[in-house]
Amino acid sequence: MLCHPGPPRGGGTLVADSRDPRRPLPRAHPRRLFVGLLGAALVCFGGLAPHASFAKDPGPIERLARDLGTPKLGWSKIDDATSHVMLEFVRRNETVHNWNKLFTVNMMRVSAARTDEATRDTALRYRSILRDHGADVRIYDMRHSGPAVCYFEFTQSGEINVGAIYSPEPGTIAIEQVAARRPGTITKHDVHRIRQLVNYPDEIATQS
Repeated sequence: MLCHPGPPRGGGTLVADSRDPRRPLPRAHPRRLFVGLLGAALVCFGGLAPHASFAKDPGPIERLARDLGTPKLGWSKIDDATSHVMLEFVRRNETVHNWNKLFTVNMMRVSAARTDEATRDTALRYRSILRDHGADVRIYDMRHSGPAVCYFEFTQSGEINVGAIYSPEPGTIAIEQVAARRPGTITKHDVHRIRQLVNYPDEIATQS
């Protein structure tokens, strides 16, 4: 079973489910393991910097969460030691313990001068992690010219995922994805909004 990566290190803060903060977080959570492994890799990658404005002003993220039909922040983690922010949004009547649709945002700070290199490295590592953990990857499309971006679609442990990896500003790497436990939950509009993050065309592309 895939495990939750544990509490934040180095003075970070942890916010549990808003409905019952005493309840432990679910253990079977693939994206948390994946991002935990990515975070460790990025620490080795070097050049970590302090948090940027996304930690203080998540307005664009909240607007996207509402647009995807997941307006409620159910769980968050801010790890000052690794300059990593993770947010999980759910439907109004769902929680991170019992959900059918989930929007996850992960943001990590790196050296501004190495943003493009680190974004591409993150996308490559994420693809390797997905393959190592048996994900059924349908699309994993990385741009090979211009700013480093990636669009992906995969299924893991019954969860359908659609997401993107990109840099919203110099020194920041973002992984944003919407997940569903039932076919048809992720709409064409949801896919379009995620693809907009990286200017990915709406027509289906060939898996890389």
